[in-house]
Amino acid sequence: MTEDAAGERAPAKGLVKYGALLFAASMVANVTHYLFRIFMSHNLSDADYAALDALLSLLMIIAIPASAIQTATAKYASDLSATGRHDEIADLFLRSLRRIGTVCVIGFFVFFLSKDFIARYLQIGRTAPVVWLGITLFSGMLLPAAIGVLQGLQWFLKLSLIGIAGAVVRLGAGYALVRLLGLGVNGAIGASVASTAVGLAITFFWLRSFLKRSGEGRADSSEIYRYFAPVILFLICQSLLSFVDGIVVKHYFDPERAAVYFRAAIVGKAFLYLPTALALVLFPKASELYALRASSFRLLMQAILYTLCVAVAGMAVCFLFAGPLAVIVGGASSASEVAGLIRYIGLAVTPIALLQLLISHAMAVHRTSVLYPLAAGTIAFIGILFAFHESIRQVLIGMGGVGCGLCALCILWTWATERRAVHA
Repeated sequence: MTEDAAGERAPAKGLVKYGALLFAASMVANVTHYLFRIFMSHNLSDADYAALDALLSLLMIIAIPASAIQTATAKYASDLSATGRHDEIADLFLRSLRRIGTVCVIGFFVFFLSKDFIARYLQIGRTAPVVWLGITLFSGMLLPAAIGVLQGLQWFLKLSLIGIAGAVVRLGAGYALVRLLGLGVNGAIGASVASTAVGLAITFFWLRSFLKRSGEGRADSSEIYRYFAPVILFLICQSLLSFVDGIVVKHYFDPERAAVYFRAAIVGKAFLYLPTALALVLFPKASELYALRASSFRLLMQAILYTLCVAVAGMAVCFLFAGPLAVIVGGASSASEVAGLIRYIGLAVTPIALLQLLISHAMAVHRTSVLYPLAAGTIAFIGILFAFHESIRQVLIGMGGVGCGLCALCILWTWATERRAVHA
């Protein structure tokens, strides 16, 4: 094991400690992201702000392969690091970068050809924001492989710092491009390009010792490709559950109503922050326990309990202080409408937050059978949203109802699978 890796790898225990570290860092980053969203809410027109949020939702769905790359890289970097095979981590990383770079060039070309269709479907009157979205998406495809190595090595402090740096750069670039240069929604999306570039520079600097070891080892990537297929399916479900509501709202509602929803969603999406931080810690630790043939179910339940406690507190805050929160995120003009959604949006988003943890755990321990209820529930979730959208409140009710049922089903499925494994 290299000196850096030996000195920084997190101990086998410590979900709370490192989860708290990443949560604290993510809160700093998310406050900065909040300032970015609030700034854009106040400095873009309703039509431009709704377009921005819809495009960012589309970005998160299309970027599923990038998330899969990070997950697969983290999984096998963790396995290789546990046995001290750091030469193979360097080989895995560099080969991934070369292949991803080729895919990015092809992907951007296809995306560029689709820009007119995307703009029409999302009711955006011009294609330039869509092109900027493509640049953001495909320039950022290299970052997940690097982040996956850091996560697999359990370098959680460095992961935290990258998140904070990226958020700060995004806010600063957004201010410069939108307020000073007047680039509107194009500048808002372009700020993400600057954030990604800084993240890549920092991550590559920290991984330079691995890059110097290129050619000293050869990783067997065949198992990674077999693992990649179910990971893609898991992440398709996760991304659709988390972001398809934005696509539905932008497509079916006028820009003013859509802007009301997206402003309320600034508050609602905060319910996803804790499980995102916990999932970053849960994944390599559950993977490590799986490699040692030990159960990680208790660790999963611990993460779910913490998330529920924070979610209940968040729902109370949203219900009691919906008015002031609405003014902060969207101004006084639409505060009453935004506040009406903020009071209940936590109920719709909390099941999705818990599903993030269940998906992360299932990927870590190769529990692909969870895909059966998860895929069926995701299809039902999308079907309900596209079928019942007479009002935005109806969209939230559909999200919450199907989300709760799917979450309960996946927990029971995971518990039953765990019991079978114990008694096998």
